Amino acid sequence: MKRFTYAEEMIQDKDGSETAKQVLNSIAKERHASIMVVGQHGRKGPKEDPTVMGSAVQYLSLHSVAPVLIIKDPKQRKDRPNGYNMGLCSDGSNRSFEALELMCQMRKPVDKIHVIVCEQANIDTEKIKKSISDTLEEKNCLDVSTIHILKSEYGKKAKDIIREFLMEKSDDYIDFIFVGNHGADFSG
Repeated sequence: MKRFTYAEEMIQDKDGSETAKQVLNSIAKERHASIMVVGQHGRKGPKEDPTVMGSAVQYLSLHSVAPVLIIKDPKQRKDRPNGYNMGLCSDGSNRSFEALELMCQMRKPVDKIHVIVCEQANIDTEKIKKSISDTLEEKNCLDVSTIHILKSEYGKKAKDIIREFLMEKSDDYIDFIFVGNHGADFSG
């Protein structure tokens, strides 16, 4: 896994015509980054609704050249003796499976995985569920994982269904969200 850290001088090398989020994406592409890690609450501070992303994180979740790990709040391992809860929104794309594999690599034995699939007209939910199960089994993560299939609701967008699901999961608070979608918009 290749790693790089954002540094202010990298931004200053650019001519100023791109936004910081576009520059970060360009740097990730140039350096062949395996994953982009971003904080959910940036310079404008926490949102009233903890499931809402800022514009930069939303942009990267949709346009990133690599899977994106969104850190919802900065808890350390010592603050989570029973492990982290890691969430992944999957639409069945190759990018979402890359993100799932990275999650499996990054997790510690005490961490739990929650994979979220929202039914949509353009995806085969059962096929995706089987592929996710196969990947989790192959990575020895099946026993610590839960696959959540969220039913579509007439007039509701996938992002709204996922938001409601995350808000209801106060007992299994999701510490980290991995996004590697390609087509389904989970970023709202």
